[in-house]
Amino acid sequence: MNKRKILLIFIIFFMILGISTKVNADDEEEFTEYYGILDTSLKSMVTSNSIQTGIDDLGADPTVQSIKKYYYNQLTSKIGREVYNALLADPNGTKSQITINFSSPPTASVKSVTNDNIKNVYKTKALPYVRDGLVMFISDNPMIYWWYGPNLSYKYVVNGKNVTIKSITLYSNINERTKNTNFKNKITSISNSISGSSVYETVKKIHDYVCSTITYTKVEDTNIDQTAYGAAINKKCVCEGYAKLFKALCDKKGIVCITVS
Repeated sequence: MNKRKILLIFIIFFMILGISTKVNADDEEEFTEYYGILDTSLKSMVTSNSIQTGIDDLGADPTVQSIKKYYYNQLTSKIGREVYNALLADPNGTKSQITINFSSPPTASVKSVTNDNIKNVYKTKALPYVRDGLVMFISDNPMIYWWYGPNLSYKYVVNGKNVTIKSITLYSNINERTKNTNFKNKITSISNSISGSSVYETVKKIHDYVCSTITYTKVEDTNIDQTAYGAAINKKCVCEGYAKLFKALCDKKGIVCITVS
C-alpha cells in the first residue's frame, strides 16, 4: 500500500425525513423539521454521479484541508452557504439559536395573501436551500452535533401580492450542546488511545473501536442518537451515529474521511 496516499473512507448512513408544521397568528411561521440526508432536496444536489465526480476531482493524494469543506463546496445557492457559514461561526455551541438574514431574500408573487400561500413561498423558495445548508454542514462537521433536527422559524414581508422571505432562525433542540467540552475531551481521549504504524492500521483500529464499543439502538430515543455525541458519550446510536463518530475520529487523526449516502 502506498503510504503517500491518504485513505478515503466512505460510510453509508440513512436517516428518516419527517416534517410537522404549526402556524402562528402573527407574521412569523414556525415549524419543527426532522430532516435527513435522503430528502429530495439533497438528492437533487448530491447524486451518485456528482459524488463520484467530486471524489475524482480530489486527485490521487488529497489532504484533510482539501476536503475540510467538501460538502460546502457543493452548495450552489447563496442561502445554503449563508446557513452553513452561520452555523460554522459558532463552533463551541455558545448560541442556542441563530438567525440568518438573507443577503438576497427570495421573493415570489401570490394570487392572494393567505397563510397557505405564504407558507408555499417559504417551502419552495427558501426551505430547500436552508435544508441543503443544514445537511451539508452536518455532513462536514460531526463535532458540531447540536444542529441536528433543529426547530426553524422564518420572517417575511408582504408588498402588494409579493411575498419576501427575509430571514430564518434555527433553534437547537439538543440539550447536550452545553456538554460540548466533555464531548471534545472524549474524542481526544479516544483518539489518543488509538495508534497505528500506517493509515490503514489506524483506520482499522478506529473501525474496531467503534464496532466493539457502540451499541446499535433500533429506536431513536432522541436526535442525539444520530450524532457522534450519542455514539461517543452514550455509547448507543443508530447507523448515522456510527458514521459520524467514525468521521470525527478520522478527522482528529488527520485522515481524510467523507460520509456518503
